[in-house]
Amino acid sequence: MSETKVGRSEVEKIREALRTVFDPEIGMSVVDMGLIREIVLTEEAVEVKMILTTPFCPLAHMIVSQVQVAAEKAVDRPVRVTLGTELWNPSMMNRERAAQDRGIGQNSHKNSGNRRFRPPVFCSRSMHLMGGYSPGC
Repeated sequence: MSETKVGRSEVEKIREALRTVFDPEIGMSVVDMGLIREIVLTEEAVEVKMILTTPFCPLAHMIVSQVQVAAEKAVDRPVRVTLGTELWNPSMMNRERAAQDRGIGQNSHKNSGNRRFRPPVFCSRSMHLMGGYSPGC
């Protein structure tokens, strides 16, 4: 299907709907993280091509399911989500939104009062990445 005005508006509707789906560990939307690589429209369906932050992500099923549900709510047709093999890296993030939402980047000092942001800390005793501060570490 050629990209028409209608096609572009549907893609934008889907993209906006996917901004409500967050990576549970990082706390940013899958769109702003750059995980949504392509949205393909056909007459009968939509395909959302995405990647994950890490291969073998234990939450992959949950994230893919949330992407599918959000996209289907935005348009009136079935949505298929496919996972690509491309490796994610932080340069894929929307830098402007990352700085606003998470205090990341050149302007992070402006967001120092943002209480939502708690950087993950490495807990040497438990040897895994924690989602917040752990008094036992």
